[in-house]
Amino acid sequence: MSRVVFIGWNACGHINPTLALVNELVNQGEEVYYFSKNNKKIIENTGCIYVENKYLSILYESFQLKLEKQTESDFIQSVTNFYGSLEFLFVLLDKFKRELIKFKPDYIIHDSGMHFIKYVCKELSIPCISSVTLFALNRNMFEASPDLFSNIYNVKLETNVSDVIKRVDNLADNYAQKHNYFYDFFDNVLSKENLNIVYTSKLFQPYTNFLDDSFHFAGNNLAFRIENEGSCKYKFSKHKKIILVSLGSILSGCKSQIAFYKQFMRHFAKYNAIFIINIGNIEKSEFGKLPNNFILQNNIYQLELLKLADLFITHGGMNSVSEAIQFNTPMIVLPQIIDQFIVARQVSNYEMGEQYTQQNIDFFEIEYLITEILINKKYIDNTKLISETYKSTGEEKGAVNRIFKYIGKY
Repeated sequence: MSRVVFIGWNACGHINPTLALVNELVNQGEEVYYFSKNNKKIIENTGCIYVENKYLSILYESFQLKLEKQTESDFIQSVTNFYGSLEFLFVLLDKFKRELIKFKPDYIIHDSGMHFIKYVCKELSIPCISSVTLFALNRNMFEASPDLFSNIYNVKLETNVSDVIKRVDNLADNYAQKHNYFYDFFDNVLSKENLNIVYTSKLFQPYTNFLDDSFHFAGNNLAFRIENEGSCKYKFSKHKKIILVSLGSILSGCKSQIAFYKQFMRHFAKYNAIFIINIGNIEKSEFGKLPNNFILQNNIYQLELLKLADLFITHGGMNSVSEAIQFNTPMIVLPQIIDQFIVARQVSNYEMGEQYTQQNIDFFEIEYLITEILINKKYIDNTKLISETYKSTGEEKGAVNRIFKYIGKY
């Protein structure tokens, strides 16, 4: 038996894909300590030991999403500020490292977004594995696709993306010369290790020509979550199509979405389908009397609803899209931030659904897409094909085998 420390990111979309892997590690005799700040109950259901660390909690809070597009100058300034704050970051990391040492881990698995953990692992000389809950991304992909760079960092590119990357690297070099410690800013997209577990299939992953053999694709088996997340036992008319609308755990409950939900309901009040909208923490009283074909819910059982749904209107979060793929549910993707644009593009490329990226939504166009997807069987068929590529990865059992080979268990 080995002792494993698993360091997750503080968001459902980063925790959920890891649960089957953690459960399999435990089933194969590993002693797993899972560091997180949320989802305590379902994490513990894997059989691991849940740990909340105060230093890690501060690090979680220090990283905020930028929802508004910034200029190149603003982006460079934010990178400059990042390097200016690294001394404080390293103080926290040193304290976290001292706590980590007490667990005496044989190896560490960390979310690829927890880029600072990579540097802790280097100092401890402990085998480290990156858990990639988004697509695997790197700077070579940015140079191949400036739009990808622009979306990931919310930057309005005004010059050449290669020039922007060089300016960032110059800031990193200046910091290294001053403090004798190199820290790669682009690790915050993918903190690459010698082994990287990616929760999708190689076919669905874009730009695989920029990835080496250290990337192991593990699908996203939902069996553990289905068994442990509970059920609402939804009952709907079999004579109507069911359309689920959910913009993810972060965006669904934003007050800024209220106008969108109201416009959506007005337009589709007489459409021959049942619409279920996840409104997060928004009070239902905000919406007054609802059309007869609409159901608003604060907390949805997304896996159960995706199994019932004929169509999923989503923000394009990697976790939500992977769930839809597993249930063969076609999608309309309305990407809003970061990686959601490239996820939407892949859904469209493989004709598992359609992407809609216009800032000002034309609901007549959305209606056309809904009708097209509901009547055209190709969308379900193509989703089934990608779902099979997820299963063919060997899922969590294959990933654990790869981990054991990496750490020298066999």
